Amino acid sequence: MRFQLITCLLGLCPFLSAAESPILHRWDFEGSDPFHTLKIEGEPPVVISDPRNPANRVMHAVLKPKAERPERSEVRFDRIEEGQERWVGCRIFRPDPEQFHRVCIFQLGPISGAPGRGGRGLYQILARKVDDQLVWTLRGYTSRVNDRDFEDQAGPLVIGTWDDWVMHIKLRHDDQGRIVLWRNGRQIVDRSGQNAWPGDRLAVKWGAYIGSGNTTEQETNVYFDDIVIGNEMARYEDVSPGKKSPIP
Repeated sequence: MRFQLITCLLGLCPFLSAAESPILHRWDFEGSDPFHTLKIEGEPPVVISDPRNPANRVMHAVLKPKAERPERSEVRFDRIEEGQERWVGCRIFRPDPEQFHRVCIFQLGPISGAPGRGGRGLYQILARKVDDQLVWTLRGYTSRVNDRDFEDQAGPLVIGTWDDWVMHIKLRHDDQGRIVLWRNGRQIVDRSGQNAWPGDRLAVKWGAYIGSGNTTEQETNVYFDDIVIGNEMARYEDVSPGKKSPIP
């Protein structure tokens, strides 16, 4: 036991299994299989050089007006189930101020399961214009459980700059449900209450999505990097792309 304690203090714990890691999945878009375990939806995203750091590789999602599915260019990871607690981190970059806005960039959803109760996107990070200003918005489709949807502004959208996001979700059919959202180290949303029914599950999706049947007049681009999903043992620092401590 003394030997095990010493080796653990040295960071060499042989008796801790990989299953005890707080990180479940990670995508940095390097290597030969950058989209491992992900499903492609719509116009296939590609991997390109980071516009701010050519040595880094990132995911490029693009809406194309003449594509077979011009409303969507996303990847999808299944799934978070009712009763689970998850941490999600990601980086997002919008390159062009003249492109289409009111684009869904990141989704925890859409909900499936719970027969007879319907399924909609649960939480969505949107890029949109408000009074001619580009802003980030968190939209919540929670009326299916509590009769109240919401939209919370999450600060200005600065074109050509990476934004670091962290989401902490507890998917619950009781009042213990919760969604907390940080942007660039600052907490901007904290909502509690029921957000699911028993049997619900949702996907983690990122890319560009403007609603089925819609199209843009020009290509609309979004870049992503450092997507991390952690379990209930994770903490902010485990999934934060910028490794910053939260700002109260």
